[in-house]
Amino acid sequence: MLLGCMGVLMGVQVLVTVVGLSRGGGIFRRPANNYADFEPDLLHLNHLNDLCLRENNSIIPWTYNSPKESRAAHLLSKDAPLADLLAELARCPEVEVLLPDDLHGHGYCEDAMVYVKYLHTRSLPLWVFDLEFMLDGRVQTYFDLCPHSAILFLNHFWEGLHTRPTFPPNKTVIMMPNIEMYELTPAHYHRADIVLAKTQDAHRRITA
Repeated sequence: MLLGCMGVLMGVQVLVTVVGLSRGGGIFRRPANNYADFEPDLLHLNHLNDLCLRENNSIIPWTYNSPKESRAAHLLSKDAPLADLLAELARCPEVEVLLPDDLHGHGYCEDAMVYVKYLHTRSLPLWVFDLEFMLDGRVQTYFDLCPHSAILFLNHFWEGLHTRPTFPPNKTVIMMPNIEMYELTPAHYHRADIVLAKTQDAHRRITA
């Protein structure tokens, strides 16, 4: 299910390759036959990108201004009521997108919001993982709420999240690399369960 939903992220003939380092790889395509069909989605994506550039420290859900989702969606900042934060975080989508506050520029917002929209998920700032909730008489964190949701890291910006003692050992790690950046090391690729290649060239270089 996870690999299947990641296969197609945009309908404008963008090829996304999903490479599972330990599970084999695959290429999925969807041609765009009628571009008018995609206008509402592209407009929504544009709204999400604009929002990402302006809101660098909030949870951004895919449902915000979505033409296909009637459920009201709100941005949540660190100062939001704890009950509201708990209600949102407890939704636990299949994949979460980590988007630290210093990555809210054009390039990373464009990448992150595509994943947020087409994976029906949300981008999470780092402070989310510092929250604590008192539930059933014990303190719980995001990792207690969503132990099975995969985390998608953009390039090498993992922020040490995967090394925290609270990070579940079986949580799936997904990486979207910019393969030309020197900060990426073999350790990043070996730690990731799934690597996303945005082009055929990236797929070739990753799997070489």
